[in-house]
Amino acid sequence: TKRPNDSFFITCRDYIRKSVDESSKYVVEEDDDDGILGVKQLLEFLRLWAEGHNHDMQELLREQPCNRKNINLLEDACSLLLDMTKEVAKLRGMPDEELEQVESILEFLVECTQGPCVGNQEFLASTNVIEDCKRLLVSRVYKLNCNSPHYVARVRNQACALLSAMMEGPES
Repeated sequence: TKRPNDSFFITCRDYIRKSVDESSKYVVEEDDDDGILGVKQLLEFLRLWAEGHNHDMQELLREQPCNRKNINLLEDACSLLLDMTKEVAKLRGMPDEELEQVESILEFLVECTQGPCVGNQEFLASTNVIEDCKRLLVSRVYKLNCNSPHYVARVRNQACALLSAMMEGPES
């Protein structure tokens, strides 16, 4: 945080955006280190930065004041979440592997807002994330022989956790 590191954040952004393109294809392979599974690992790494209400790191995931170029990784995570959840028909019977991906995005966003981190809360409130959470909570996602009720419940739990984290702190 003391010196510019544009390339790290640009690489993270590009990796998440590549995953948006791949999620549109709706194909998941177990050994896909560069796609769905790889971005899940990246989001977990970034989530751990913000673990324990680390306000400085939470803010850094949204804006990097030392860098020449500002990279908002929360915005890219929201884009990936929207891409994966925008179609109710795509949610119905979504495979467990993709539900895990949705869960990891939600976990990342939860950790970025808890504490509270007002800047991240306000940013997320200005995005589509509330509608995405609502869609996950009210849509019929479970489908016999396509996914398990366990993964559907985990995703819904994280959607509730994100909404709760967004309401922590100041009234705004």
